[in-house]
Amino acid sequence: EADVFLTNTRVKALKKLGLDYDSLKDKYPRLIEANIFGFGEKGPKKDNPGFDTVAFWASSGFNADMMVEGPGSYPVYSSAGPGDIVTAMGLCYAITAALYKRTQTGKGDRVSLSLYGTAAWLANILVSGSQYGFKMPKRRENSSPFGAPFKCSDGRWFMPQVVVFNRDTPIFYHLLGADDMIGDPRYATRHSLMM
Repeated sequence: EADVFLTNTRVKALKKLGLDYDSLKDKYPRLIEANIFGFGEKGPKKDNPGFDTVAFWASSGFNADMMVEGPGSYPVYSSAGPGDIVTAMGLCYAITAALYKRTQTGKGDRVSLSLYGTAAWLANILVSGSQYGFKMPKRRENSSPFGAPFKCSDGRWFMPQVVVFNRDTPIFYHLLGADDMIGDPRYATRHSLMM
């Protein structure tokens, strides 16, 4: 009577238990099977266990790509869980879409996501942005100051977000007490401000 069979059991074990989608779909034609994996269903790591810190952060390169290199630096020490949460949210939407499709067709389906695959998809944030003039790897030192963090004299960090550049930069410059920057061509475009 279940609508959804949700599992994080790996491919090899699911087949051994007879709980893979191909084994269930004829017996339960309205069932939605939802799988979450560490590394997906294909490739040399498909049967490896997947943990947020390994499959999402380290294997995808997030730990290294987010590192600010300098003397004594090391890859970002990620908190546990964000990759799990993002991947689970994606799977939730996939399940919702499969359930909706079932209302239209009367047939079940199978959806799956992996920690590694979700991280690879999210990594486009790190590698895209050439249209804005970003150099890779994207770092504070070579990015627009309207998204980079700055340490203030009181020790606190400030990270401005100026989204609609032409509209919002004059307001931002005024708030900083830098009215002389308004209208100055050196500060008139996002590209002109790249460090």
